[in-house]
Amino acid sequence: MPETMMMDRLQLGLYLPTWDDVRDRMKPWVELRTVAQLAEEAGWDTLWVPDHFVPRMPDGTIQRFWECWTTLGALAEATSRIALGPLLTPTAFRHPALLARMAATLDEISGRRLLLGLGAGAEREHGFALLRLPLEQRGSMFAEALQVLVPLLREGHVDFAGRYYTVRDYSLELPRRHRGPPIWIGGKGPRMINLAAQWGDAFNLNRALTAPDDAAEPLAQLNTSCGAVGRDPETISRTGYVAIALSSSGSQTALRGSAEEIASRLHAIHQAGICHLTCFLDTGDPSDPPDSLPLVTPQAIERFAPVVDALRRLER
Repeated sequence: MPETMMMDRLQLGLYLPTWDDVRDRMKPWVELRTVAQLAEEAGWDTLWVPDHFVPRMPDGTIQRFWECWTTLGALAEATSRIALGPLLTPTAFRHPALLARMAATLDEISGRRLLLGLGAGAEREHGFALLRLPLEQRGSMFAEALQVLVPLLREGHVDFAGRYYTVRDYSLELPRRHRGPPIWIGGKGPRMINLAAQWGDAFNLNRALTAPDDAAEPLAQLNTSCGAVGRDPETISRTGYVAIALSSSGSQTALRGSAEEIASRLHAIHQAGICHLTCFLDTGDPSDPPDSLPLVTPQAIERFAPVVDALRRLER
């Protein structure tokens, strides 16, 4: 897969359902592997694994997740073509020097297919309290982590001393691809946009998109931030995510309608400058609550195929 997304074709990513749903169900590995392999066979471009540690739900309960990087390692062997990565890895939960070594190793195992999605961590992550990390300083921790992680992956060496991390004269000393795996920085506020402009190969807008205008303000800010650091805005990819309801149920912010109608809306978002969309697909189960994250099924991947066909016709 090219390191820079092609703008003439919208790239599509699948968010692998590694969490428990509202009915306390989780997919075992054998089912996750099947979903991943079907996505690859169906021609999806990317496969993403969420990385949460101890996330609180709005009612105070803790949602369970399979561990992200262990899952990614297994997926690297279970697939052969599809690009894969974490969406998003909070750098606070792993030392950035260790995370760089993990990323370089996974990139090697997968045959240079890793896309490294990074973030500061969600507000609902109880893991900060559990590990006695300052949640309110996670943005500053993230900014420092990038100053360790990015040089290690791109140049193989770092010498850095900061408030949260100090890594002096350290080399990765591993076989790695030139400039390392592409780094996707996720967020939606000015600080994360500025960090993406400074360090990222792609900016991932952490906001559900339903129309082209949804991305206009943050993408304009990204252009401004690139100018402030002397970077050509065309050298950073713009990505986002979308929920797609293949039935009358599903999230209230989901795209719904016929295959042609959904494809038309995806195409319009692409035309607005988003070159990759990670998709949340519903299961078609009308008993699912309206704003729950569905556990994607093989049937949902099959039902989404006409949308992809319609989208590709629009792109010709």
